[in-house]
Amino acid sequence: MILSVYEHTLRSSAGDRTALVVTPQTRVRVGRARLQELRRGRGGGSELDRELLDHVRRHGGEDKFVVVRGRSPSGAGSWRFAEGLSEEERRELGYRLVADELPTYRRLVAAGVFALVHVEWGHDEARAYRHGVERLLSELEGSSVPEVGAEPAQVAIARADRFLLRNLTHYYEDGFEEVVRSVLLAHLAQFEERIPHFRAMIAALPPEAIA
Repeated sequence: MILSVYEHTLRSSAGDRTALVVTPQTRVRVGRARLQELRRGRGGGSELDRELLDHVRRHGGEDKFVVVRGRSPSGAGSWRFAEGLSEEERRELGYRLVADELPTYRRLVAAGVFALVHVEWGHDEARAYRHGVERLLSELEGSSVPEVGAEPAQVAIARADRFLLRNLTHYYEDGFEEVVRSVLLAHLAQFEERIPHFRAMIAALPPEAIA
């Protein structure tokens, strides 16, 4: 098992909320070998993605925060890029990882997740992922014009992916407690007001897009 999951109660003026906190239990390093696989189109999500989705689906319920920690409190578990990557390689890896993880994001939202917040992320990893989100979002927005006359299912997927990239994922280098206080609790209302949009978006998707 790569991940551990526990529930963390968020106490706010609007009432208690539950976040699922996901922590790596092993030392995971992602480098050139994974980049080469993604370049060749050998994606399909990672073992970590599949384990995260399985945890969320087994947890049940609706309207979940998921907080992914970049390292365990003991330091024994962590997720990072491998050493020795150039800046260009890190940026490309972030972009290709985000593109590969988009189907997992759809499935997580279908399982009730409306915020996927990464904390204790490394500086290089956070910057590369943010770049990847912006690049992929730009590509998807650039391809939105030909949607007129396109297959409705493909249009729904493209619209969902754009919404997810804008609203679902967040990357922070700060520690868990600080992000809980300064982001999750401080912006709880903004997170929760998006829930109906996530539900409507998922309802419009073909079943195979979230299977």
